[in-house]
Amino acid sequence: MILVSCEQFNLLFKSTPTSHSEWLEEWLIEPTCSPPCWEQLIPGKTDIDEGLSVIKNLKDVSIRYLPTKGPYNNRKQMMWDFDNTASGGSATTDKNGDVISDISLHVNSEENLRISEIFSLYGPPEYVNIIGCFGELTRSSCDVHLVYPKIGMSLGLYLPDQGRNGHKVEITSDSNVRTINLFNPGVNNYLEALGVFDNLVIWTGYQEYLSINP
Repeated sequence: MILVSCEQFNLLFKSTPTSHSEWLEEWLIEPTCSPPCWEQLIPGKTDIDEGLSVIKNLKDVSIRYLPTKGPYNNRKQMMWDFDNTASGGSATTDKNGDVISDISLHVNSEENLRISEIFSLYGPPEYVNIIGCFGELTRSSCDVHLVYPKIGMSLGLYLPDQGRNGHKVEITSDSNVRTINLFNPGVNNYLEALGVFDNLVIWTGYQEYLSINP
């Protein structure tokens, strides 16, 4: 017969910390620089071609698309994959097509990156921005940003639309981060770099939030 104390029993069944891919673990625990910088790429300062040289030399990263102009503007964008994961990233320039204005790191849902993990490092955001809600009739999900304008960072979430006469989402500590966006600090820089509308509402904790544009 095996005897196990209550304390040992609790330890056996205590949930272990979520394991993340190497690139994400490094960003969380030992980043090479602080947001909005990522791997020495700094929005508002780093040239896109210089950024390409940096990305090419990163371990376990593969370039998917070289810097290319969009069909309707002068902005350039490059994209990359984090090897052996379903995650990747992109860097987009300003309207002049030279300097990086936005870095987007795409986090696969299997990473289970909870916003509470980010909050433990950077604190809560200043704003919530419900970008838009999508889906036929039911409007099943909403694209939501948690915005840190002073840092130059936003966290992208996809949350169920719980509204009936308008858009409503519930944000909890377990809400998963799907994108990490880095930009030159400032609200206007956030709006311009990410090309989103100003639906900003002040963060007031884990709770339900209504879109200001029904």
